[in-house]
Amino acid sequence: MTTLTEIIQHPIIREKYKLLAESAELVASPQIRNQGTIGGNVSQDARCWYTVRVALLSCGGNICYADTPEGRNREHAILYADRCVAVNPSDTAPA
Repeated sequence: MTTLTEIIQHPIIREKYKLLAESAELVASPQIRNQGTIGGNVSQDARCWYTVRVALLSCGGNICYADTPEGRNREHAILYADRCVAVNPSDTAPA
């Protein structure tokens, strides 16, 4: 329930966990940071670049149309995997 703004402004976090405060500052806009929570940012579901930007209506079932070598895999994290390994969209999770 702690907002990203609270994380950014908390003096102890800024002193001892500077990377977390800095990464929270990278999240979206001030309006979203004022309402968005650290828990929500960390627990975002990964988004498939291919599904979101290229083929929103053509994906489905157990087939990944972005799979290599013929697929569009520009932003994959790991190629030739036996499952989807899309990158986590959280700015604060790595910190």
